Amino acid sequence: MTVMIKERLNRTKIDILIPVIEKDLNTLPYVIDDVRKHVKHPIGKILVVAPKRRRILALCRKKKCEFVDENTVLPITKKNIHYRTKKWEGSALSRKYRSISFHNRKVYVRKPGVRSR
Repeated sequence: MTVMIKERLNRTKIDILIPVIEKDLNTLPYVIDDVRKHVKHPIGKILVVAPKRRRILALCRKKKCEFVDENTVLPITKKNIHYRTKKWEGSALSRKYRSISFHNRKVYVRKPGVRSR
């Protein structure tokens, strides 16, 4: 790359988008601080996409990030997503996977209600 192209790329600011839910609040301050510390590109805005909750809004204000309500990003919510098809039903499949335990590289399938040793 020529020097002029490198200089132009180095001045181009990027926006950082961080999707968050409430359980991420313990680590989010560290994520924001580390992005500011370690990203070598100039940073334009840090956008936190999350549900509208007081604690998340307060953290965004404290860390000088822009809050984006997740309901404004997509026209659907989790309630609009149906995890079923004619051949597959999500919850039954997840119960099956939860019943599988791996031990000594062998797969053992426990029957529901039976305690493991």
